[in-house]
Formats: sequence, structure tokens, C-alpha cells
Amino acid sequence: MLLAVKSDRATLNAGRQAIDQGNYGAAVMELLPLARKGNSSAQYYIAWMIHQGKGLPENNTAALAWARKAAAQGNADAEALIGLLYAQGQGVSRDDVEAARWFEKAALQGNWAGQMKMGMCHLCGLGLPMDGLKAYMWFELAVARSTGHDQMINRHLRDVLATMHLTPAQIAEARRLAQAWKPRKPARAKSLQAA
Repeated sequence: MLLAVKSDRATLNAGRQAIDQGNYGAAVMELLPLARKGNSSAQYYIAWMIHQGKGLPENNTAALAWARKAAAQGNADAEALIGLLYAQGQGVSRDDVEAARWFEKAALQGNWAGQMKMGMCHLCGLGLPMDGLKAYMWFELAVARSTGHDQMINRHLRDVLATMHLTPAQIAEARRLAQAWKPRKPARAKSLQAA
């Protein structure tokens, strides 16, 4: 049994490396068998590749199906992808409230993409009330968890919001909330918890 876990981990790592190298055909060959076995990370990567049309035909309905399988196991990346699909009306009817619900699930686990999207939802009133303080808090958290170009974008969004809409006292309160924030453990489907 332990040998099988190592083999799955090695296969998952090989699939991730293939994605990073832009070799999507190899990624599909590595990840699809794992996804079919129920590996949530592999399911997310397959959903992402289908959504992007990388290595597999672009099909947002299929991407949503794979992402839902991963999200049922608490995969935050998949939850953020589902939120994006609802926000853009890809594979489903556009629904800002449902998008915000999925972004929040991802954000609460510490997923920077979900946190950034929660900031956008609160900033623009997409599926949630407009709330500059909460938007700043989510952007602040996304800055701390993202890297490179993504971090630069999150920092820019946070700073523009601060200069245009918030007082120094509100910024201080949003920072306090961000510092006090703790990620939650994922909620997993009951049938998967017993496995």
C-alpha cells in the first residue's frame, strides 16, 4: 500500500512538471489515470487543462465536472476554478452569487486565487455587498500568499483600493483583520472522509 502511495505521488509530480514545461500531452498521460482513481489534485489539473484547452479539447462543462469531483474532496484550487466558471458563465449559467460562494470556499482554506477573487467580489459588488474593508482584507491575504506576477497584481489591486476608497483607519482595521485571519480545513464529502 505504501508503495502505491509513493507511486501516485511520483506520478502526480511528473504530471505537474509536464504542465510546468508546457508538455500537456505528457501531463494528461500522467494525471488522467490518477484523476480517474479519485486523486483530487489530478482531478483539478485535468479540469484546468480542459478549461484552458491544453492537452485536451476545451470543454467547460467537462472542466466543471472534473473540478466538482476535486472540490468534493476539499481541493481549494478546484473550488476557485468552479467560482471562475460561474463568474464567467462557462459551462454553467453566469451566477455571481454562486461564484462568490465558491471563491469563499477556496479563500477560507488560504487559496490566494480565491482570496483575490473575494476581494474583487467585495470591491465590485459581484454576488456580495460592496465592502471596501473586506475587499482590502482579502487582497492583503492574497498578497501574502501569492508570488511573482500574481503577487504584483494583488498588491496593485489592494493599493488602488486603499488610495481611492479607504481611510487610514479603515486600512488599519483591514490589516488587523488580515493578521488575525486563520485558514480553515476543507469540508470534505462524507463518503470520502471514511476512505
